[in-house]
Amino acid sequence: MTRRTIDDRPDASPAAVTPGPGRSGASRFRGDRVDLPVILVTALEATSTDVGVFLNRLVRGSIWQDQAIRSDDGATAIQAYLAREGLRCVVDLGGGCWYHHPADVLHVFGEELPVAVVAMRDVPLTSILRHPLLDGMELVVRRIALLNPRYPQLGIAIEVHMPTRPVQLPSRTLAPDYMPPMIQHATPASPQPALGFHSAYDGGDWTTSWSDLVSYLIQQAESRYGPRDSRWFFTGVEFADVPVPCTLYTGNRPFHIGIQLTATVSMTPRIAHFQLAHEVVHLLGPSESHDRANVLEEGMAAAFQQEMSTRSGLGIDVTVPSYVSAMEALAELLTIDPDAVRRLRSIHPDLRLLDVANLIRIVPGADDTLADRLCSPFQA
Repeated sequence: MTRRTIDDRPDASPAAVTPGPGRSGASRFRGDRVDLPVILVTALEATSTDVGVFLNRLVRGSIWQDQAIRSDDGATAIQAYLAREGLRCVVDLGGGCWYHHPADVLHVFGEELPVAVVAMRDVPLTSILRHPLLDGMELVVRRIALLNPRYPQLGIAIEVHMPTRPVQLPSRTLAPDYMPPMIQHATPASPQPALGFHSAYDGGDWTTSWSDLVSYLIQQAESRYGPRDSRWFFTGVEFADVPVPCTLYTGNRPFHIGIQLTATVSMTPRIAHFQLAHEVVHLLGPSESHDRANVLEEGMAAAFQQEMSTRSGLGIDVTVPSYVSAMEALAELLTIDPDAVRRLRSIHPDLRLLDVANLIRIVPGADDTLADRLCSPFQA
């Protein structure tokens, strides 16, 4: 929940995109080589980015949203990350053309489906689409279809045979998403709020504090839903006399946001942990206008809260009907496109700004009913 201060399904069609990382945030790519699609290499050249520079950034963490690699004119933008299965990337080639790897699919918005679509297999891509970054690659079409049959004007999806270039990844001494194993399941042991921010060495490791736990939860939320909007400064966690846990916008400090947990749980760390797991999701893309979250974001927060509760053995479930319903709507979206949230947030970090038309454009398999439900302001 958001509070403002008074003073301040897998699709067999080529329109499908590649699933993102698995649900286990602790898993990540452990190999030492990746295959770069030639489109990515060409896009890196268009942004004047050396492949070695790209790889060094890639092994340090996700290249996502405001961290995307862009050309000087803004026409080309590269987003990429290492999932446990390997390289995942989305490349905006400009002119309404997007490439998704490893699905090897081009989404071309506003393009009409060719009349002789049945014959459009194993033909040169240039016979269907001309693009300055693609014309010299001699790519061959596998399949072609509408992005969304209900909205033919939306554009087309073209699956291509994509050559790749194997490269060696730079060495990594420590994975950037590493956290001590004990933090993955720990709840600060002290029921005293102030003591919960203290950490002590027990002879084998440092005990978990609220600071440790918040850091871990934010990291896990980013691994599922994409990096948070880096413009916002997180002010911390406080226990307050509020009826429900919430995020708190500080009116006299723009782009500052904190978390308030209910005072009643300050003596029950397990429940505080449960509340915290929900609120950290709202830190990913706060609202500049302090607007209420939509059903999609609340579904994300509730689903993450439930997953963290199960993983940490808190023994608490999300049971409030409105949140359960939001989780179900999110699950329906992820059935259509398992990477939907990351793709939506790559364009709309603040999901409150997402409307029905844009959701359907970005996730072509979603229908009006689901899109309207997800974009609606959440009602607790």
